Amino acid sequence: MKTKFSAFIISLLIAVTAYSQKGHNIEFKINGLANDTVYLAYHYGSKVYVEDTLVLDKQGITITKGNDTIPSGLYLLFLPSGKYFDLIIDKDQHFYFENDTSNFIQAAKIKGSDENLYFYEYQQNLEKKYTELDANLVMLESAFTSADSIKIKAKIELIETEIETYRTETNKKHANYFYTKLILSSKHPEPPKKLIESSTDSLFAYRYYKTHYFDYTDFTDVRMLRTPTFEKSILTYLNQLIALHPDSAILECEQMLDKAKGNYEIWRFVLTAQFQVFNRSSIMGMDKVFIYLSDKYFLTEKVNWVSPEFKTQLKNHIEIMKPSLIGNIAPDLKLPTADEKFVRISDTEADYTILYFWDVDCGHCAQEIPELNKFYKENKSKKFEIIAIYTQLDKQKWMDFIDKEQFEWINCWDPDQVSNMKSLYYINSTPVIYLLDKDKRILLKRITLEVLKQYLKPRIN
Repeated sequence: MKTKFSAFIISLLIAVTAYSQKGHNIEFKINGLANDTVYLAYHYGSKVYVEDTLVLDKQGITITKGNDTIPSGLYLLFLPSGKYFDLIIDKDQHFYFENDTSNFIQAAKIKGSDENLYFYEYQQNLEKKYTELDANLVMLESAFTSADSIKIKAKIELIETEIETYRTETNKKHANYFYTKLILSSKHPEPPKKLIESSTDSLFAYRYYKTHYFDYTDFTDVRMLRTPTFEKSILTYLNQLIALHPDSAILECEQMLDKAKGNYEIWRFVLTAQFQVFNRSSIMGMDKVFIYLSDKYFLTEKVNWVSPEFKTQLKNHIEIMKPSLIGNIAPDLKLPTADEKFVRISDTEADYTILYFWDVDCGHCAQEIPELNKFYKENKSKKFEIIAIYTQLDKQKWMDFIDKEQFEWINCWDPDQVSNMKSLYYINSTPVIYLLDKDKRILLKRITLEVLKQYLKPRIN
């Protein structure tokens, strides 16, 4: 009976202790500061937000506490100087953190949080090793004899091996801790030397890097959103590694979303990052990816975090973009020419047709169009034609410019503003260049004159 009662008391004490640990209660002590304001902040992607504003007492102590737990992630404590130190808030949310402004890493003292204890122990050990490594690198630069250099190089190699061994062993030992996942998320994949040496593919290292790029990125752990590394990893891939062909880029976007499908918040974060990157992309043809993401996700019930007004504006925006996508048949225009005839784009017989949208008062046009004219006259026997479309309404100014420059290509305009050309070709500034093939499909668009010449020269000669 006594045994049963003791067991009951123990279980009751455990329950009471568990209950008392609900919410958060984190005490900070900053040696060297008193009666100052500090800020507990957190990462969300590349941005930093304030979680709590805290006032230090005369002993440099302050507490952040509440009945609710704080979302897990990498946090920062900002001091009045603007300097800050990191801390992890995860399962342990009742702990003590003491630090010193002289050296945040070496001076840190933690009680009640194994996560932060191991996180700082890891940083302290590495800082000591890197200090030793730097000292040897300085010694190597000032070595007097080759024997000294050999000895110091051997020491450097030993320290580098010790650092790598320590990283590997720590990651294995503390694999279940968040700080190891955080550290690994910054690691870049490196192909084994044996594979590089045995491969005949000159791009093997790049292909390996791209294939294994997300090996250390966890798309299922929502804590990673409150670190700077997850967004950086996503954006680096989207801006530097993703295929430059829109159809391939769409496939890779879907593969990324598939990785994140196990966690809605991460899936939403990844999709939003993709949407923003391809909305801003200056790479020709990538507007197709933006339209795809808009049509499949943002204009459907799958995205419920934007307003109806946003969706209406987005729908109108992409409807303007769609006609001028790479690979589409160019929207046909029938426009009056300078000699009061009519020209239709679809009737122009040429292997290549250049559409040049311009304005007499456009400074860039004034600099570029003489070069285009020179290129045309030097190559006009070749199978390409230029349709220069004046986008404004001052006929006399336009005609004077044509006479002055002696343009021999097709000159046309839209005096009655009925062609809808600015919408169909997404003209919001000038000059704008489109290149069409013989079937009037859009090959290139919104390119510079230099890119146009580089593309055409080997094809018309």
